Amino acid sequence: MGASTLKSQDTNNPKPLAVVLHELEANFDVQFNFLEATVEGVQVLPPNTSFNLTESLEYLRSSTGLVFTLLDSNFVSVTQKNVFTICGYLLDKDTQEPLESATIQGNSRSAITNTDGYFELSLTSSEEIITIRYLGYKTIQRSSNYFKKEGCHPIFMLPQASDLGAVILSNYLIDGISKLNDGSFELDISKFTILPGLIEPDVLQTVQAFPGIQSVNETVSNINIRGGTHDQNLILWDDIKMYQSGHFFGLISVFNPQITQKVSLQKNGT
Repeated sequence: MGASTLKSQDTNNPKPLAVVLHELEANFDVQFNFLEATVEGVQVLPPNTSFNLTESLEYLRSSTGLVFTLLDSNFVSVTQKNVFTICGYLLDKDTQEPLESATIQGNSRSAITNTDGYFELSLTSSEEIITIRYLGYKTIQRSSNYFKKEGCHPIFMLPQASDLGAVILSNYLIDGISKLNDGSFELDISKFTILPGLIEPDVLQTVQAFPGIQSVNETVSNINIRGGTHDQNLILWDDIKMYQSGHFFGLISVFNPQITQKVSLQKNGT
C-alpha cells in the first residue's frame, strides 16, 4: 500500500483547534473529550471535507502533535504526548568539580550543562537512551529509567586518560649527536654534519650549540660550561690532558676535525 499525504481544505485561514473539533463533532456525530488547557492557543487549518473520521484524526495528529484516541465509535480523547523531564548535575568523580558545557543527547532532543553542571532534558519515552559526552571524560550511556523522576541528583564522570607512546630522539640537533642515558653526549664525527653558521665540523665550536655551553669572549677554543671558566674544564685527547685548546688567541681550534673520530661530552657532573 502506498503512502498518502493528508492536506487541509483551506491553506490560508487557520482556526482554533476547539472550533475545528466542534465542526468535526457535527460532521461525524462524535464527541471530543479534552481539557481546555490542552487545546488552548492551538491553531490549525481545518481538514479537507473529503476526509473520513480516521483521516481527519490523522491529519490533526500530524498538525498539532496531540494524541487523538478513538475510544469507541462516538468518543475521541484528545491528550498531550507523555512528556517528562529528567535533570541532574554533572560532576568530576575525583575533584567533585562541576562540568560545564557537557552534552546530554536524547533521541530527538539535547541539552548543555551550565556553570554548575546542571541540565534538564524533556523526553517523550521512558525507554530513550541518554548519551552524556564531555571532552576528556568517558562517555556515559544510560536509559532514561536510570534517572530518578523526583529531584535532581549528581552524576559522576570519570576522566579518560590517554597513554602517549615514548618519544625517542635518534639525532640531537643534527646527525651524529646522541644523548646517552647517563646524561652525557656523544658526537660521531663520521656521521657528523655541519651546523648552520659553521664552515667545518669543529668540535669546540659545535659543543657551544648545547644548552649550558657558550663562549663568553666569542672565541672558538674557549668554552664556558654552566657559568664556569674555561680553565675549569677537563679536556682529554686520547686520555691525554690538554692544557691549550686553541691557537691565535683562541680563533683557531687545536683539534683537527679530519682526524677526530668520536667525542664524549659530560657537562652535568655525571
